[in-house]
Amino acid sequence: PDEITILRPNDVRLENAELTVLNDLTTSDLLVMIFGTLLLERKVILLGKSISQVSACVMALYSILYPFQWHHTIISIVPDQLVELLQAPFPFFAGVLKNSLTDDALLHIEDGIVVDLDAKCLLKKCGDEATLIPETLKKSLKLSLKIVEAVEKGQVINVLMAEAFHQFFIKLFANLNASNFDKNNFIEMQKDQATKYFLEWFFETVMFKDFIERKKENEKQREANGGGVLAPNYFDLFNAKILEKSATLTNQQQRKHFQTLMKNSKQKKRNMKDRIKDFLNHK
Repeated sequence: PDEITILRPNDVRLENAELTVLNDLTTSDLLVMIFGTLLLERKVILLGKSISQVSACVMALYSILYPFQWHHTIISIVPDQLVELLQAPFPFFAGVLKNSLTDDALLHIEDGIVVDLDAKCLLKKCGDEATLIPETLKKSLKLSLKIVEAVEKGQVINVLMAEAFHQFFIKLFANLNASNFDKNNFIEMQKDQATKYFLEWFFETVMFKDFIERKKENEKQREANGGGVLAPNYFDLFNAKILEKSATLTNQQQRKHFQTLMKNSKQKKRNMKDRIKDFLNHK
């Protein structure tokens, strides 16, 4: 019989076509506000005319939370008979078709946002969405998303989108030691006051508390294994990116140290020449 060979890309994020849909139906500003609202564990409702597009955006937003996870109710498309659930007083992440949500129902949705994917805007908001993420982190995130917008459509968009949000968490938690985690000390280590405020409320979310517990268990397993190779783990990509950043910083430090040595060496040579000139002139 004929054999069929199926090749999968080395980076599984190339298969996440939902991120391309999300990129097409949002702007960088809108996406950052949705992202911040999810991190705060508020209600997020995506509204659109297409079932496939709305559900794809729900799954894409869920994926960009990695290495964290949404632990509350999530429904890719809410059936018409369950739309009233959107008014429930607890975190909710869902997609809804436009003809399913009346203007009256929209008015009664509180403590969250309603996103019109077709118009790329917020129909309902709390008012502080633009300030949820610290400005320093927001600037780098938006810059990465602007680059994605400039890239031609293709699989690379999926990776760039995922990487933009992944780097957001790497910058915040690359130095986090789950085994000896101290919330107050970690917050005080931050130089930016806005980042401190952000972390104060983020550390109280269910997604962070679950993350720190699972990360702690992962670190224990790695320590028990003597730093050897473990079976595939949820944190593998996150840990790999942290190692990459650490190696990059080390290389930068080495280059800086080398440049300093060269500069000092040149300075010493110049000083020696000056001393010889002074000696000859004196003679």
